Amino acid sequence: MKSRETLVRLNKWKVDEVRRRLVDLERMREDFIQRSADIDAKIAEEKRRSSSSEMGIYAFPYFARSMKDRQDNLMKSMAGIEEQIEATKAELQDAYRELKRYEIIEDRAEAQEKAEEERVAQAELDEIGLRLHRSQKTGTSEPAEN
Repeated sequence: MKSRETLVRLNKWKVDEVRRRLVDLERMREDFIQRSADIDAKIAEEKRRSSSSEMGIYAFPYFARSMKDRQDNLMKSMAGIEEQIEATKAELQDAYRELKRYEIIEDRAEAQEKAEEERVAQAELDEIGLRLHRSQKTGTSEPAEN
């Protein structure tokens, strides 16, 4: 019985751990999205600023290219994160399935133990009823001891 409970607890821990990793990966993805949006905002702001000066007009394409390179690197990283998220979701499904299997085994074992306890209790009550019936049949006021 203890080993089944341990397996259930262990698998619950595993599900929680995989769920935490998934949340962390999704936070990383959101961070990359935000950083990409920040880069777009920086490019737009720099374009607005550079249009007012002759030097800025010539410098802006280099700035924009470097920002786009950074954004491309972010997108590559985000694609890697997306792959990890998908793999972690699959792992989470497997962990849930495994946990459910152990929970079902635990529930069945508990039901069997309860049924056995009820069977033993019923057998004791049946024995008491038989003794009472025998004592009434023989006319004694005390139940017969075997």
